[in-house]
Amino acid sequence: MVDVELLVSAKDIAERLGFKRVQLVHYYLRSDPAFPAAVYTVAEASRPLRLWYWPDVEAWWASRRRRSPSPEAAEVAEKRGNPRSRP
Repeated sequence: MVDVELLVSAKDIAERLGFKRVQLVHYYLRSDPAFPAAVYTVAEASRPLRLWYWPDVEAWWASRRRRSPSPEAAEVAEKRGNPRSRP
Protein backbone atom coordinates (compact mmCIF):
# COMPACT_ATOMS: atom_id res chain seq x y z
CA MET A 1 0.00 0.00 0.00
CA VAL A 2 1.05 3.55 -0.67
CA ASP A 3 -0.11 6.90 0.61
CA VAL A 4 -1.93 8.42 -2.38
CA GLU A 5 -0.92 11.90 -1.22
CA LEU A 6 2.64 10.93 -2.19
CA LEU A 7 1.89 9.83 -5.76
CA VAL A 8 3.53 12.06 -8.36
CA SER A 9 3.41 12.38 -12.14
CA ALA A 10 6.41 12.96 -14.39
CA LYS A 11 5.53 16.67 -14.36
CA ASP A 12 5.50 16.70 -10.55
CA ILE A 13 8.87 14.94 -10.45
CA ALA A 14 10.39 17.46 -12.85
CA GLU A 15 9.09 20.36 -10.76
CA ARG A 16 10.25 18.89 -7.44
CA LEU A 17 13.72 18.03 -8.73
CA GLY A 18 14.12 21.39 -10.47
CA PHE A 19 14.28 20.05 -14.03
CA LYS A 20 13.52 22.65 -16.68
CA ARG A 21 11.71 20.10 -18.85
CA VAL A 22 9.63 17.03 -18.05
CA GLN A 23 11.40 15.16 -20.85
CA LEU A 24 14.36 14.69 -18.51
CA VAL A 25 12.19 12.47 -16.31
CA HIS A 26 11.36 10.33 -19.34
CA TYR A 27 15.05 10.21 -20.26
CA TYR A 28 15.94 8.80 -16.83
CA LEU A 29 13.01 6.39 -17.06
CA ARG A 30 14.43 4.94 -20.30
CA SER A 31 18.14 5.14 -19.55
CA ASP A 32 18.65 4.60 -15.82
CA PRO A 33 17.82 1.08 -14.62
CA ALA A 34 17.83 2.39 -11.04
CA PHE A 35 14.98 4.83 -11.74
CA PRO A 36 12.03 3.68 -9.62
CA ALA A 37 9.26 1.75 -11.27
CA ALA A 38 5.91 3.49 -11.55
CA VAL A 39 3.44 2.25 -8.96
CA TYR A 40 0.47 2.96 -11.21
CA THR A 41 0.13 3.01 -15.00
CA VAL A 42 -2.89 3.53 -17.21
CA ALA A 43 -2.33 3.07 -20.92
CA GLU A 44 -4.64 5.45 -22.73
CA ALA A 45 -4.23 6.37 -26.39
CA SER A 46 -0.61 6.93 -27.30
CA ARG A 47 0.61 8.18 -23.93
CA PRO A 48 0.38 6.17 -20.73
CA LEU A 49 -0.27 7.92 -17.43
CA ARG A 50 2.33 6.85 -14.90
CA LEU A 51 2.48 7.71 -11.24
CA TRP A 52 5.45 7.21 -8.97
CA TYR A 53 5.73 7.11 -5.21
CA TRP A 54 7.61 10.26 -4.22
CA PRO A 55 9.75 8.65 -1.47
CA ASP A 56 11.05 6.16 -4.08
CA VAL A 57 11.94 8.97 -6.49
CA GLU A 58 13.50 11.06 -3.72
CA ALA A 59 15.67 8.13 -2.60
CA TRP A 60 16.74 7.46 -6.22
CA TRP A 61 17.67 11.11 -6.74
CA ALA A 62 19.63 11.22 -3.49
CA SER A 63 21.60 8.12 -4.52
CA ARG A 64 22.46 9.78 -7.88
CA ARG A 65 23.70 12.79 -5.96
CA ARG A 66 25.66 10.52 -3.62
CA ARG A 67 23.69 11.80 -0.67
CA SER A 68 21.53 9.99 1.76
CA PRO A 69 17.80 10.25 1.14
CA SER A 70 15.70 11.93 3.76
CA PRO A 71 15.02 9.62 6.70
CA GLU A 72 11.36 9.47 5.67
CA ALA A 73 12.16 8.36 2.12
CA ALA A 74 14.67 5.76 3.30
CA GLU A 75 12.20 4.36 5.82
CA VAL A 76 9.36 4.13 3.30
CA ALA A 77 11.60 2.49 0.68
CA GLU A 78 12.78 -0.05 3.24
CA LYS A 79 9.25 -0.85 4.38
CA ARG A 80 8.09 -1.30 0.79
CA GLY A 81 11.07 -3.51 -0.01
CA ASN A 82 11.92 -1.43 -3.05
CA PRO A 83 15.58 -2.18 -3.79
CA ARG A 84 15.58 0.23 -6.75
CA SER A 85 15.06 3.21 -4.47
CA ARG A 86 17.66 2.41 -1.87
CA PRO A 87 20.97 4.29 -1.94
